[in-house]
Amino acid sequence: MEQEGIDLSNPWKRNVVNIEASRLNVVFSTPVEFSQMIDNSGYKATINFLEARREKASQLIASSLHIKEGDDVFVIETLFCADDHPAIYCIDRFSAKLLPDDFREDKLNTPIFDLLKHTANINIVRDIAELSTTTNVQKPELIQIFKTQEIKSYLVSHEIDFDVFNTPILYTYTYFDTDFVRFQQPRHKIFADL
Repeated sequence: MEQEGIDLSNPWKRNVVNIEASRLNVVFSTPVEFSQMIDNSGYKATINFLEARREKASQLIASSLHIKEGDDVFVIETLFCADDHPAIYCIDRFSAKLLPDDFREDKLNTPIFDLLKHTANINIVRDIAELSTTTNVQKPELIQIFKTQEIKSYLVSHEIDFDVFNTPILYTYTYFDTDFVRFQQPRHKIFADL
């Protein structure tokens, strides 16, 4: 039965397998690579690397990544498309100290988790995400990135990603066009009388 649905365990009474939960395309509590997220939503995913650069860490980024203000960070801007429509825009920042000294920005055109794993032997295992919304009126740069002139809202995920040692590795802002990617979240009522 568990293979036909998601096991929604109730620690006080019994386990329940919910067949409806097996139809969830993108479960918010399960981090998934963005291309897979788009594929799971029923579209063909493509990745466009927009820009890779070095910049100096601001006070906020430095404190979030446990580095010094002014340290070099790499910035990677990536656009994930769903059937050639811009769907997810991601800005990743991480300490330049994680990569070899001779590493060049032009090598940053690979998915971030693969880059960190294969170049620095770092595996991202968890994140802390804060969700909000914005519009392309509030952030006009999104008009060009998402290639639309109409006023649109976007789901924003601000994340800090951690490795197996609970070290903060990535400082990320991601903008989702929910016309293409929607999140679902199975939830438990703690005081439900079952």
